[in-house]
Amino acid sequence: MSSLIKEKHRNRTMLIVEGVYEKEYLFKSMLMAFNELSIDEDDVWVYKTNIYVLIQSIKNEYGENWYLQDIDLPLLVSRNDSSIATSYKSEFTDIYLIFDYERQDKRFVNIDIERMQSAFMDSTDNGKLYINYPMVEAYCDFSSIPDRSYLLKKSNSCIANGHEYKSAVENSVVKGFVGLPNVIEDILYTNGIEDYKNKADMILKAAKVTPELIENIIRENNDNDFKFDKALCYLISAKYDEYVKGVYSGDYYSRLRNLYRYIILTSLQKIQHILGGYKELTVYNALDLLKEQNRCAADASNGYIWIVSTAVTIITDYNSRLINVCGKDEDTY
Repeated sequence: MSSLIKEKHRNRTMLIVEGVYEKEYLFKSMLMAFNELSIDEDDVWVYKTNIYVLIQSIKNEYGENWYLQDIDLPLLVSRNDSSIATSYKSEFTDIYLIFDYERQDKRFVNIDIERMQSAFMDSTDNGKLYINYPMVEAYCDFSSIPDRSYLLKKSNSCIANGHEYKSAVENSVVKGFVGLPNVIEDILYTNGIEDYKNKADMILKAAKVTPELIENIIRENNDNDFKFDKALCYLISAKYDEYVKGVYSGDYYSRLRNLYRYIILTSLQKIQHILGGYKELTVYNALDLLKEQNRCAADASNGYIWIVSTAVTIITDYNSRLINVCGKDEDTY
């Protein structure tokens, strides 16, 4: 994704995400699916640690009543990261924060995380916080598409660490599909194919991917005697077929958009199920959701966490029409 916005001006959207995965996989693929989003890669900042470290940093800066203050999060984060130019809240129209629940962290305190959520409810003010339960990989936790069991999926509140949950969703249909562009790029790159990103993009835009098509794309702009191992064409074709099988129809990007629409709508339906329903599908109170998760997870022996991704619902904040909330699409639901 090219960097289009270099000068500092107000018409920018900032994402502060917990880790590299959120930037390089989740939001990279969401921007592929919804190119209407005007978010520049330079404005997606990786915080590199969890929400409880961020809360402590805010406490240190703003004092005991931090949750009642006008917090300049871009300034706080940029001052503590030498790789980021000093920035201010006034430079952004919207600020979004994406973090994991991570109840198992020894710094977890109910009141602190609830105050954090309460202080970050408006993207145009301090920012809007999206907490993923138990972590961001919840958007991958589908056994199939559709997955009727997702609405009732829960996680043990005593989950030892993030690796345990990540391992559980490693082979999900969603994770493989979302990661396909990276897989194709890696194969082309490791085989010495020049302009591998553009060639991967051409493959993904094709209505039907075959070894012959891949060979033609690789040979494009090269001499006829250009040498490469044709086996990689069959490898890429096989990987493509493996990951897109059963995920809608059309080229990869059309499938990706429909997949995210399904994930977003199913996540919103689950949130409504957890909270007992709101008047509008796309409207929910993030603080109510957090309090309910805290209540359900409180019992150390029998507690549980509802598995749900809130990060993907950013799309509905941006423009709910992108997921056709008002009109059911048989191909998507």
